[in-house]
Amino acid sequence: MIDRRRRPPGAGPVDSSAGVHHGRRTDRVCLLASGFTILTQRAYKEIQTMADIYVSTTGSDSNSGTKDSPFKTILKASQVAEAGTTVHVAPGTYIGGFQTTKSGTTDAPIHYVSDEKWGAKIVPGAGNSKIEAWDNRGDNVIIDGFEIDGSNPQGGTPWLSGIYTTGTNSVVQNNKVHDIVRDSAAINAAHSGGQGGGGILGDGYFGDSNISVNGNVVYNIGPANSTTDLVHGIYMSTSGQVQNNMVYQASGDAISTWHDAHHVKILNNTIFASHNGIMIGGGDYYHTSGPNDHSQVSNNIIYDNDTGIMEFGDTGSNNIYSNNLIYGNDTNLSMKNGKVTGTVSADPKFVKYDPSGNGDYRLTSDSPAVNSGISSGAPTLDMNGDAREGAVDIGAMEYQSTTSTPPAGSAPPSSSVPSTPAATEATAKIVLNVDGTAAGGVNAHFNLLIDGKKIGEGVAGTEAKDFVFTTTVAADQAHKVQVQYDNDSVVNGQDRNLTVNKITINGKAVAPTDSNVTYDKGALDGRDVAPGQADMWWNGTLVVSADKSLFSSSAVTAQAAALPEGADQFDIRQYMVAQASNTVEIPADTSGTASIDLWASEPDLFAATAHLSDSLNEFDAA
Repeated sequence: MIDRRRRPPGAGPVDSSAGVHHGRRTDRVCLLASGFTILTQRAYKEIQTMADIYVSTTGSDSNSGTKDSPFKTILKASQVAEAGTTVHVAPGTYIGGFQTTKSGTTDAPIHYVSDEKWGAKIVPGAGNSKIEAWDNRGDNVIIDGFEIDGSNPQGGTPWLSGIYTTGTNSVVQNNKVHDIVRDSAAINAAHSGGQGGGGILGDGYFGDSNISVNGNVVYNIGPANSTTDLVHGIYMSTSGQVQNNMVYQASGDAISTWHDAHHVKILNNTIFASHNGIMIGGGDYYHTSGPNDHSQVSNNIIYDNDTGIMEFGDTGSNNIYSNNLIYGNDTNLSMKNGKVTGTVSADPKFVKYDPSGNGDYRLTSDSPAVNSGISSGAPTLDMNGDAREGAVDIGAMEYQSTTSTPPAGSAPPSSSVPSTPAATEATAKIVLNVDGTAAGGVNAHFNLLIDGKKIGEGVAGTEAKDFVFTTTVAADQAHKVQVQYDNDSVVNGQDRNLTVNKITINGKAVAPTDSNVTYDKGALDGRDVAPGQADMWWNGTLVVSADKSLFSSSAVTAQAAALPEGADQFDIRQYMVAQASNTVEIPADTSGTASIDLWASEPDLFAATAHLSDSLNEFDAA
């Protein structure tokens, strides 16, 4: 049973620096008082009426905030901003852990914008004391185009949330939020303290409503390879809209609603590789008595998660789930009383699917998501700023028959929206030494995965044997190497088991009992994890947390494997795999070098091997 009773971060903690409760009125007064004490009355009036304020890493908070004399911090700019102000933030790295409190109006919001999309990056500072990267308490505020990067904490209090907003009519759009609460210890501390967290949180704790979360990319939220019920990609506890977002690798729900959530429109999002896709629920109310009702979940792609869409807690009978593509999840739908119509149950056919985020998540021309959405309430533009013309597609990105250039600042040139900048690839040669016991005449079967993606498989006999697998991975990054046993059984008293004796990763031997190895019993879900062990059962998975040094970019280019001297025919495929090489060098007494692409399909591999073998016979010694 999922425990949804904890409050998210920001819901009423005490600010030790101000000595007051985080009610928005009190904090606003304190910040105004401290922010203006160093300004003359004339300077105050000049800055107060500025329509545009500028922030740069080369600026100073003693400056005037003009384009030629920018402030250094977003916090300082926020203290000066008034209704209708645009705060321009230049590209660069800024320290997070600040709170913005000033409010705009419906007609004149305060607009914080990164002048270059994702160019202004917000990171943890040394000795951080705040649980949010950006805590907004102002109404009618827009936070637009920033990168929130929690991947490198500098000590102190870990962030539990990327962007946290409680302001009525606040908008969080076009941001990239990632690597929040990746540390299991931080999760445990948050749980014990009654705190939750996530990538982007729209919270109704102070009675605010109509929060919009649009066009964001949110990923790596919560500890990797584990699940949690309190840390989510996007979290809403009031009314509002969640549209055109891409969310993946969330340990909790990719998009979650709870507490006072109602009238939430969740439209045209793309979600994959998370614990749960979308959760609609209500309970542990702040100001209402529930339930979560009149919410709409339409035109979303929910693919490759544990659960697709679920209702939990108090839900009304007027929630609508229409024209969603739900496919490849362990459980696609778990409903209580919502109305489900128009569900598409088919592979979304992305240009290239990669659960880690390094794929291309645009739709192909034959995708079942094309023209399969409903127009009611759908956003007129997709997450890249392209018009949704004619019949609406399902998902965050509308299919484009020709490559289009998104408007400046709306998206990177590539619509694939990778989780990280394109990385150099490194060769990963994995050698598994395994043996097993049979049951009912069937030997133990296993899969090899890297970061949850299947690389290969094998069948273990009674004698220990090396199995060699070669692939490419992102260079200079840590990876999970996973051995998954998938046919555990007892037949007529015979117990089928698999034993992993050794795992060698690019020449580095790892014992199954080493400290960086764990054993996930049953499903690979992080729920029942024990120290690593050699003997596998319960259809478990042995997980090696391999350091990034094992996948160094300095060793990206594979060396050619020399054929034995004098060989004119050879089983090239097996030899290349055994040598972890993507080229084969012809011996010195022949006239050339041949190579073969190991990423070819299996029939193509054998055909290419035979053709190359024939070619070797035709080489002249000269």
